[in-house]
Amino acid sequence: MHMSLDTNTEALLKNLKPNTVYNMRLSAKTSRGIGAPTPTIPVQTLESTPGKPVNLRAQSITSTNVLVQWDEPLKPNGVIKGYEVYYTLDKILPVWTWNLKRVQNSQFMIISNLKVNHTYTMRVWAKTSVGKGDYSHVL
Repeated sequence: MHMSLDTNTEALLKNLKPNTVYNMRLSAKTSRGIGAPTPTIPVQTLESTPGKPVNLRAQSITSTNVLVQWDEPLKPNGVIKGYEVYYTLDKILPVWTWNLKRVQNSQFMIISNLKVNHTYTMRVWAKTSVGKGDYSHVL
């Protein structure tokens, strides 16, 4: 990216990707031409909320326990601090009324004490230091 500033001593760069390191350098421009660039300086953008977890899957391990697994978002937009797994018997209810389990440092969990021969609906959210992102597809 190349920017030209008249007499300003600052610039606002827009549409940069979150949690990304950009290497920047500056050159002075006068009527005599462009001067030597400064040394390259790495600058990192701030984190943002993550994309949705992908590849959500579940497997019964007993009649009342299910192993739920997922993969990290394709766009984590920062360091994933944890996940929230929501599940319910009634997918018509608002998600905030569903059962909630939190997990850190893992992309799976076992949900226990489920009702035998019932179908549950599940969703997973990822979190960064900024907050929760989009939820996974419904399982």
